[in-house]
Amino acid sequence: MARLRTQYSTVTSSAGSVVASTTAPASPHVGLRWYNSATGVTYQWTSDGTSSFWIDITSGGIGTSADKSVDFVGDKDPSKTTNGTGLAIGSVYYNRERNRYFTCTRTNTDDNNWVGMYAGMGGDTVSDVVIGGTTYRVHKFTGTGTFYADSPLTAVDYIVVGGGGAGGVGNGGGGGGGAGGLLNVTNQSLGVGAYPVVVGQGGVPGNWKSNTAGGHGGQSTFNGGTGGGGAGGPANDTDGVAGNTAPGGSGSGASGKTSPSNGVGGAAGTGNGLANAGGGTTGGNDGGGGGGAGGAGEAGSGNDGGDGGVGVKVVLGLSDANSTLLLGAVSAGHNTGGFRWLAGGGGGAQEGGSGSGVGGNGGGGTGSAGNSGAAGAGVQNTGGGGGGGDYSMSPDTNAIQAEGGTGIVIIRYPL
Repeated sequence: MARLRTQYSTVTSSAGSVVASTTAPASPHVGLRWYNSATGVTYQWTSDGTSSFWIDITSGGIGTSADKSVDFVGDKDPSKTTNGTGLAIGSVYYNRERNRYFTCTRTNTDDNNWVGMYAGMGGDTVSDVVIGGTTYRVHKFTGTGTFYADSPLTAVDYIVVGGGGAGGVGNGGGGGGGAGGLLNVTNQSLGVGAYPVVVGQGGVPGNWKSNTAGGHGGQSTFNGGTGGGGAGGPANDTDGVAGNTAPGGSGSGASGKTSPSNGVGGAAGTGNGLANAGGGTTGGNDGGGGGGAGGAGEAGSGNDGGDGGVGVKVVLGLSDANSTLLLGAVSAGHNTGGFRWLAGGGGGAQEGGSGSGVGGNGGGGTGSAGNSGAAGAGVQNTGGGGGGGDYSMSPDTNAIQAEGGTGIVIIRYPL
């Protein structure tokens, strides 16, 4: 900001012109600054969207106006660690460089909550989290939308997870659906603008009666990065399906087979996302587990359906604890064993007993155990694969396997 001097009628600042006079300028524009040469106070013409007014921006960092009370003034947005003498719930903070307001809704040392416009906007959940002494703003998208940057952002990290594939149903146990591909991107710069976000849907179940395979998950995208959809489980007596229908998705498990009895799991998809192959079958009618972002699906055996491949609990290169802190701040991931996991594969079904495959950590659904229970769906917004089903569960109707979990996009940047 330029230094103001009373002998100048107009000087230039980083926010625009400054007019020096004893009376307020007529017809001001937003951002115009007025130096009252009679009192030595500088004001800025501002708007909160419903009214416009002159606000005092030089009285020791605390400003007021006739129309609006402001308790704190600064040149950047407030964060969890923005503290000040007299801070209380309801305190108003004004960013004079960006002309926007924030209201304090929670006061704790280094854990304050400010509500208002942000440097980035968008998503169904926005939260601040402190990691290593740095405050990060985290945006979670569980559906298609737009991320807005109204000022340039640096050191931006994001996670893109595709939708999980649905489980399969076979004459033997169906194979589990593959998890959506998980993409970690770090240290990016975003210019001012609107950035579309697409969140992939989970695969739609097929059914045994019509010999229809489980549907593939949809791909998720942000800023040129793609998390591919997981492969849907196969139809009757069929090898697993590769996850290359969209870049980066995991392969599905094989359906339990009678001839030949050894089935092959679907290969992992190609691309930059984390993905793995589904499990095959070995000498029986029990389906293989779908691949997960962190590991391959387990093969189905003569006695049990294969477990789904494990997902991922470490994101953006962070530690276990900080990954859990980040995901927990926006309630993302499937909470298992004290950690938050994403993109687990669906478990394979067992044809006639109780040894169904367990879904992989990260939202994978559990396979059905013959006629004793339904297959589990992939957990929503994890990219988890759906569990495999078995035709003997309801032989006279439409035996249906479970759907895949929808994907997710998470964006973070330092304040």
